[in-house]
Amino acid sequence: MVDAASPPDSSRGLSPRDRDLPTLPSDAGVGSIPSPGAITAAVSQLKIGQNGTVTPTKDVPGFPFDRLTPNHARSPGTPGANGSPLPTSALDTPARMLKVQNLYSQWADYSDSEEEDDDGFATPSEGLSEVEEEDEDLEEDTVSAIASKLESKKDKLQTTPPAVGDSLHPSSAANDSLHPNSAGDINAPLLSPASITPSMSSSMTRVSRFKAGEAKVDHAAQFKRGDPLVIDQAGLLAKDLDLCRTALTLFLSSRMRESEEILAQNDPDNNHLYLQNGHGLIQSLKGLMTFDSIDLNSALEITKGTANTAHVLRRPTESVFSKLGGLVRSGGAVARVKAMNVLERHAELVYAETILIKAILSIVAGGDWLGLIKEAFNMRTAHGIYRVLQQYLEEADKNGYDDDIDMDFRSGVLLGTGTSSLMLSLLPARVLKIAEVFGYAGDRTVALDTLMSAGGWTEGNPLPSFTEDNEGIRRPVCDMILLTFHLVISSVMPVSGTNLETARNILDYNMKRYPNGKQRNFCPRLTSGIFFLYFQARMFSNECEPERANESLQTALDLELEYVQLQHMCLWDSGCNYMQLTNWEGARQCFDILREESNWSRATYTYAAAVNMMELVSDDNFVESTSEAAVELLLQIPKLIKKIAGKSLPIEVSQLLQAIC
Repeated sequence: MVDAASPPDSSRGLSPRDRDLPTLPSDAGVGSIPSPGAITAAVSQLKIGQNGTVTPTKDVPGFPFDRLTPNHARSPGTPGANGSPLPTSALDTPARMLKVQNLYSQWADYSDSEEEDDDGFATPSEGLSEVEEEDEDLEEDTVSAIASKLESKKDKLQTTPPAVGDSLHPSSAANDSLHPNSAGDINAPLLSPASITPSMSSSMTRVSRFKAGEAKVDHAAQFKRGDPLVIDQAGLLAKDLDLCRTALTLFLSSRMRESEEILAQNDPDNNHLYLQNGHGLIQSLKGLMTFDSIDLNSALEITKGTANTAHVLRRPTESVFSKLGGLVRSGGAVARVKAMNVLERHAELVYAETILIKAILSIVAGGDWLGLIKEAFNMRTAHGIYRVLQQYLEEADKNGYDDDIDMDFRSGVLLGTGTSSLMLSLLPARVLKIAEVFGYAGDRTVALDTLMSAGGWTEGNPLPSFTEDNEGIRRPVCDMILLTFHLVISSVMPVSGTNLETARNILDYNMKRYPNGKQRNFCPRLTSGIFFLYFQARMFSNECEPERANESLQTALDLELEYVQLQHMCLWDSGCNYMQLTNWEGARQCFDILREESNWSRATYTYAAAVNMMELVSDDNFVESTSEAAVELLLQIPKLIKKIAGKSLPIEVSQLLQAIC
């Protein structure tokens, strides 16, 4: 109870920092408050002595040095009761700010002791830099040592249960501070939806989705290489392109099975160049989604068949002596492209696409350095073909736009050159300089402009100059590459050149263009395909709206999908958004589904599930989330580490090191 005779607390309502400032006594009166000029002059007269004390050198008119009193602990120059400065030894401990419980602080579990064990924090020699720069390859004995350390932690956890309050969660007092009504303040507002605690929102979360099928690749034994010379390829080229355009529209509208059936029914013998190319692209995507060795090898065989078809139809390459002569004369490669007919140019383009995809599949499925080096030369060959075709387009358009070159061919060249240059621009500067010596170019600005030119996009214009009637067949893929850069890559690594306004224009256009995805409600309605719903969620995430992002992802999960792996893509982002919202149970459900069904990175999913389970240990609503169950998940990580091109993934190695901390 406050004494009525006591003076009011003038520091009430001030921040902790302002309360530590020296103030005049309460009996000083209003007229005794020094002017700003007097305060400035007084500060200039302060002097620091050899013993660390601070004293005024002389009196300043209008500033009463002798009447100053500090609110809290005095600084080394604050006068004492008799006006003399206090010794420095009496002021060794500075005043601390008031610790306030809030949603983002963990003061209840914070220790001020300098002897606190910091082994759980990664030092510069233990952090991600070591994982990235040194050999990430984990030997069997190393994995065994880590597993034994985790086992010892598990045994220790079972023998000595944690004390009450020793958790990652705020204490009960901290939780009470999040609820205005629990503090006993009669003037506090009632609970609103915005004041729901993480545990309350977690208990109401149930991740649901449509039961989709597995995206299995056609078995390699069922695939047979055709004979592209038994049909009139030139006469059927326009028809095949229209069929591929229809198949692409169905695929982007989340109707994958129908897309596959159109290609298979119109080319049962694998003789048509573009139909076989479209079939191979879908099978390659399915192989990368499943990440299964059998599916990857089957997709690799199908891609090799497409490369063989394109090689038969393309113009014969020059002899060794002609290539040596080309080192002396310039323009020989462009002259070769000029001499091609329409079919040969398309075959050259498809050949570059297929050997590039074949190289990616081989690197993922091979698992050794020798295969990586071999496929790097194939990627260099594809990059060289794209560069020559781009030079051919620039030569043809130097006197104006050449209408004789069809848009389907143009869009393919722009896709290849733009994507390859964009990927190279993401490499570190030192690596890029070495790549430029071998003829690679990685200009990000040129790459983005090249990809935007395929659809006729310009900055500030909400609509493209090319429509569905005059665009190339690969234009939607160029749009997806742009959305991937602006919305996905930009949030994973720091890059320049991102433009959310341009991404929003591209996204709005394509969401209206592909509104054919069916939902699983009793009254199915049409919505956008899963790819652009995913990009919409990424847009919301970049705008710091994880709740709206999860709404878009839930719409995608409700689609009648045929590939469950596309749901896995959405579940990963949904789990990350739940973690931002501190909805640990929703995140745990997402990562549990991923670690049980997905083959992309089970070590990452298992680690994420364990982390979210630890956040629920102190919550009585989730009795199945225990420390023992979390440790059981961490014990599985050493057995789930993957290797690509003979090396372990850095992110998985980092999680393995964090699991033992």
